[in-house]
Amino acid sequence: MSKASKPWSPRRSGLRARYRFNDDDFVFLSVAAINHQKNHMGAVRAFHASLPEVPRARPVILGPKYEEKLFVEIEGYIRRHGLEEHIIYAGESLEAYSYFAMADAFVFASFLEGARLLSWKL
Repeated sequence: MSKASKPWSPRRSGLRARYRFNDDDFVFLSVAAINHQKNHMGAVRAFHASLPEVPRARPVILGPKYEEKLFVEIEGYIRRHGLEEHIIYAGESLEAYSYFAMADAFVFASFLEGARLLSWKL
């Protein structure tokens, strides 16, 4: 299948261009509200630790700010460690599927989930 015939290709390229990602960047996506149980701070710290080994990694956080104090704490960590060019907070969107099309991998750092993530049909 050619790149042009993939239905998600325009969404992928459009969002990657918006955030100035190039073809060599590996985009990690975390879709979750900003609150303690989703563990965004843990994901940000893990990314920071892995940056020397994976310099083209680009984490994107997508979700509403339910805990403003935690969001400020995450922003502060990012600033103190010079990660502003690497970690993107994309806000919230009703079109999360577009962000999944943009991403190369999904990050799931939650301590717990209130809903089932996968349902098996027997």
